[in-house]
Amino acid sequence: DKRGILFSIASKNNFKDAQKVLSGIKMHEYFLCPQIHWGLKSESIKRIAKELDIGTDTIAFIDDSSFELAEVSSALPEVRCYHANEMGSLLNYAEFNVTVTQDSANRRAYYRTKQNFERNEKVWKKERLDFLKNCQMVISISKPSGVQIDRCYELLQRTNQLNLSARQYTREEFMNFISDNIFECFVLGFKDKFGEYGIIGVAVVQIDNSSPKLIELAISCRVARRKVEQSFICWLAKRYAGRGLVDFMVQMCATNRNGLLAQAFEELNFKRNDISEILIEWVILLNKPLPEQKVISIIEQ
Repeated sequence: DKRGILFSIASKNNFKDAQKVLSGIKMHEYFLCPQIHWGLKSESIKRIAKELDIGTDTIAFIDDSSFELAEVSSALPEVRCYHANEMGSLLNYAEFNVTVTQDSANRRAYYRTKQNFERNEKVWKKERLDFLKNCQMVISISKPSGVQIDRCYELLQRTNQLNLSARQYTREEFMNFISDNIFECFVLGFKDKFGEYGIIGVAVVQIDNSSPKLIELAISCRVARRKVEQSFICWLAKRYAGRGLVDFMVQMCATNRNGLLAQAFEELNFKRNDISEILIEWVILLNKPLPEQKVISIIEQ
């Protein structure tokens, strides 16, 4: 939990009985979206992934039954499976040795805030855009410094759905973005009326010519589908338009996971140029305003 690794439950049991035990040992609060019923555990894992808005390939399944491990492995081969006998060693495995930041320690609380947002969204009776405006969402933008740098690096390493390049950097390569004056780096914080979400985004713009190019953008799935990427891109466009620049470019490596970003660029009327099967260049002229919906306030720090 302190490493920012989220917990859930895929259990064949009576829900009330299991909840009573978890509450009795004061562990209930650690588990998000628990699935406790008599259905297939692979189906429970799918529901957990959907509710948390993460890929099943980011999930580790731990069980004391060889049958259950085999069922999950067969239905979801991308899920990492471990026998409960390995519990004492898991924290030493490479896949569990993730970058740990202050945001990591708060990740469970941030997801609780996200769940509060989603509960309110379900009972909202009007248009979704009105709901988003009502949420009082705020993005804070600053240059990365101090402990923020670790969180930015973590986002680039761990984000899948809203990741522009899908590239894995060494720490030295990332630090070069911050120190080299041909790049501008930005860190994005986020909050709404339901609470804080911590640092949810990092971006890198290459500015060594007359056409600034967004080469890195990673945004946490905690704020997916809330117009965060559109709002930030509009802010960037205004920033460079104010410098008298003509156009703004985005370099994207298309994957089967980051289609949400492509949708954002299409929504903002970027022109698409397919450079190769996976490399896409998006371009917008800066002398025309983007179709901004203004559902999020932006504070520059």
